[in-house]
Amino acid sequence: MTAAVATGADGDLEGDPPHPAVAGAGDGDGAPGRTRHRAVRAACDVLAVLPFVVAAVIESAKGWEPTSDNAIITTRAWDALGPVGPLVGQTSSASGARHPVYDLGPLLYWFLTLPVHLDHRQGSLWGAAALCAAAALLTVEAAWAARGWVAAAVATAAVLVVVVTQTSVAVDPVWNPDIGALWCLATVACAWAVALGRFRWFPVLVLAGSFAAQAHLMFAAIGLSAVVVAPVVGIVRRRGIAGRWWLPAGAAVAIACWTAPVVQQLTGSPGNLSSVLDWQAGASPLGYRFGLQALGTTIGAHPIWLTRPSGNAFAVYGDMDYHPAWMGVAALVGLAAVVLAAALARRFDLATLAGLTLLFAGETVVTIARIPYGSLLTLVYLCLVVWVVGLTIAAVAGWSLAVVVTAVVRSLRRRDPVPPGPGGAEPSRRWPATLVGALLAGLAAVAVATTVVDTSGDTMQPGGWPAVDQVDRVAPAIESLVPRGPVVVSMDRNGGIVAYDVYMGLVWRLRSDGWTPEIDPAYAPEVDPTATITSGHPVVDLTTDSAGAVVAVHLRPGRPTRRGRPAAGPSARRLVPDPTTP
Repeated sequence: MTAAVATGADGDLEGDPPHPAVAGAGDGDGAPGRTRHRAVRAACDVLAVLPFVVAAVIESAKGWEPTSDNAIITTRAWDALGPVGPLVGQTSSASGARHPVYDLGPLLYWFLTLPVHLDHRQGSLWGAAALCAAAALLTVEAAWAARGWVAAAVATAAVLVVVVTQTSVAVDPVWNPDIGALWCLATVACAWAVALGRFRWFPVLVLAGSFAAQAHLMFAAIGLSAVVVAPVVGIVRRRGIAGRWWLPAGAAVAIACWTAPVVQQLTGSPGNLSSVLDWQAGASPLGYRFGLQALGTTIGAHPIWLTRPSGNAFAVYGDMDYHPAWMGVAALVGLAAVVLAAALARRFDLATLAGLTLLFAGETVVTIARIPYGSLLTLVYLCLVVWVVGLTIAAVAGWSLAVVVTAVVRSLRRRDPVPPGPGGAEPSRRWPATLVGALLAGLAAVAVATTVVDTSGDTMQPGGWPAVDQVDRVAPAIESLVPRGPVVVSMDRNGGIVAYDVYMGLVWRLRSDGWTPEIDPAYAPEVDPTATITSGHPVVDLTTDSAGAVVAVHLRPGRPTRRGRPAAGPSARRLVPDPTTP
């Protein structure tokens, strides 16, 4: 190892093999080899972001607009530039706390606010797709910074596997669990790079970890611990701080990301951070046995991260409950064994990744164990954190196997040297990069095909295309009855979750069209638990059938104002036939 590499700001330490990006290692033919590796890097970047671009283009052309939780996210993103912007994230249904609990912060809203203001109807779609593509790109580039083109290829494969198995991350990028999963994956890659001593990635790690932690509570432990642990490991490995700019830069990013949640904690009653710590109050948790069972699904013949979930929370619970707890223990013990063996073999790059994975796997067990039984239905998307950890465990296992196989092959070659090729030259080693590129291209094709199929169907989580169609039918009927201004939208709950999906979409459509809708208290817990109806505003009643379809819109005149004038004209009614119903 040259002195320049050993002492550079982002160089390798003693005991690590040369970084392929620096030394051209692993190809054996100098500059041409480095050129091929850069080509693989560029291909990885393109393939990792391709599914998100394709899905966004298709959905935009089909007339996508926000419904359900997406409409709430879009509304709060709009409010982020208002005088009273959100200080916390989405309402958390994975909680049994005495007080309403929200995700830790509003970063998702902040990043979407400009796209939403520029494009009321679809800004949140293309804004979120860009954020998902950025997370995928960060995952690949951080892996490249850590261990070169091979690590970048593995990171690309991880992103594409998530797209193939959890297609909603590309089909519905606005939803906070989906976008949070991708930024959690980016956090893992950035944490590895920082822990290897590449400190220029620390500010990026702070941003990625903060975004993941604020997107959904399930990613909070991984996001926050990565920001704290990775630089400490990097400093210990480098026996000091290489350069000092990265530490204040990371601190500045942390202040920018966490000022709003801290202000809410100090001024709110109760503070959301305190409520999160008490999220299990009064509820029976799933327990550590189930947490180990959930981790056990990441290993075995059919790991959960290689399966497409059914969308049924009870099926997800049944799959996790089917696996014995000892499989989760085996995963933790196996990771610990890799850490020890890699450290003894002076493969500190592998030991670092295995150690971080061990930390994240343990945190996942604790997080899932603390989920209240009452939130069992949310497992259908809470298991996304298992996807991230499972893919990282698979990367550690595959790398460990490759190290052992390589050591055995080299030992056999020393005993029986392989003769050189024609003309005395060593056999060409161009094929690894070419083969990896071909495999990634094939996996990307599968990912794109999967997103195309899913965007062409009727399901789009949450809400679905039927909810979008209803918003398109019902919103004009409401707007024809009420002039622009304040209006209360009231809707029965005969249709259950479908009615909720449509209702939230209607609230955002009216607001983006110039009305000021007030939310029915029946739906307020998902948006604002303190919401009340203002006296004097006209009320629009929406009647639904058992399937959740709105069949009639009825205007009730508002109650008299202080001046004795009615707030609306005479009662009116509009039928809203469903064109799909005979």
